[in-house]
Amino acid sequence: MKCILATLMLLITVTALAQVPPSNYQPLLRDPVQEPTLLPFADFEALVEVENLEFEVRGLFTLGSATDGVNFLKEEVTFAVGAFSRTIPAGSFKPEERGKLRYEEATKEGTLTVKIRLAGNNKFLIKIEAEGLNVPKDLKANDVMFRIGNDGGGRAREAVKKD
Repeated sequence: MKCILATLMLLITVTALAQVPPSNYQPLLRDPVQEPTLLPFADFEALVEVENLEFEVRGLFTLGSATDGVNFLKEEVTFAVGAFSRTIPAGSFKPEERGKLRYEEATKEGTLTVKIRLAGNNKFLIKIEAEGLNVPKDLKANDVMFRIGNDGGGRAREAVKKD
């Protein structure tokens, strides 16, 4: 019985010691997945009109000096107008005449159209039109964000409403 008790105590001691890491112990940690660093636009201006459950954004942006370029056909495009946001998967834009690109989304909830056109020297014109699509009734137009891959920027001003 003394032999079994001694063996049991030795087993408990060894188990307890095995759970205490040595003083020079450094756990092997995996690097967390990092989002790509945002390369800010050199310039971004947008004019936003909001009416009922629809809005229109007309804007111009210039890629920043740190850009690695953009490819609307191969990169994800994300935009937000106030609390309304969408991510357009890579490959969703369709080329049109004279370097224009177009994305259309039509559902029973509404429609979304995004048009992009090269305006020269890393400058791009954008037009976003949304109708329905659960556009918030209290959408604030003074906050617009636009991102292509790792290039992006934002800000806007609200259009003066004509009566």
